[in-house]
Amino acid sequence: MSARSARPVILLAACLLLLAGPSVIARASANEIAEALAQCQDEDKATELRARACTFLITTRSIEDNIRAEALLNRGTVQFEAGDTDAAIVDFTEAIRLNPQYPAPYSHRAEAYQEKGQLDLALADLTTVIGLLPDDADSYVDRGEVHALLGNHDSAVADFRTALKLDPHNDQAREGLRSLGER
Repeated sequence: MSARSARPVILLAACLLLLAGPSVIARASANEIAEALAQCQDEDKATELRARACTFLITTRSIEDNIRAEALLNRGTVQFEAGDTDAAIVDFTEAIRLNPQYPAPYSHRAEAYQEKGQLDLALADLTTVIGLLPDDADSYVDRGEVHALLGNHDSAVADFRTALKLDPHNDQAREGLRSLGER
């Protein structure tokens, strides 16, 4: 299961927590929170609406940390896509602080660090993702790509090969090996 595919499972759990009872709610009703969460996660929504819904969740008191982390992840993604990499990193970092076992913010923050050329930080985050999801071929591919950018040939090859062991049809891993002159 990749960090990206783990999101629906975590999101379902967050929604179930919302419906569990009034202890989750302080200033907003369960319906308002559930609606905001749906809008925050909806990649087809307009960026501004999505960011507003995420911010509502982030600032609503008594929201569970895992829901707030999900909102931070989504708002960070919106910011990253809008070109505000620094703001995205801040949101991803706060999501990690709130839910350190949630791999998606690490993965997204690694992408943002890579965008900024902070490859050592990207590598550290991807290593954390692999620690949380050791069977996720895509994370090995992502880390292999960072190793390749850093000139760590042997480590890149090892990650691409591990990805292929986990997913023999992973074209990105094959391409990574080819780009390094390996089979």
